[in-house]
Amino acid sequence: MRRKDWLVGAAGVGGLVAANNAKAEALVGARRALLGGKATYQGSLYVANQNNNNVTVYNAQSGALLRTISGSMNGSIGVAFDPQGSLYVANIYNNNVTVYNAQSGALLRTISGSMNGPWLITMGA
Repeated sequence: MRRKDWLVGAAGVGGLVAANNAKAEALVGARRALLGGKATYQGSLYVANQNNNNVTVYNAQSGALLRTISGSMNGSIGVAFDPQGSLYVANIYNNNVTVYNAQSGALLRTISGSMNGPWLITMGA
């Protein structure tokens, strides 16, 4: 059985990137420097929970559970933030990216079309 390496990026250069397994392999090569499904924002750690279809938010210092963001997710696997603080979640089974208000958890919009199992997501200026 082949081990899967999941990726998530936070700050970088370029725009929103969501890629399926084959595209991500080509982008980042065989070895991965980052573990996926997590990102930090304003002192909180956001963790994608693929099997629970949600994102759990923890205090990055203490590890205390702060809240859970859910709704319109199916296989939430990658997370990233834009410069305005919106949370982007790659949903591997819905073939889309959902965008949430990071503070309230309110669904802002859904990005879809020509995606096949997106799991890599990164943001940049």
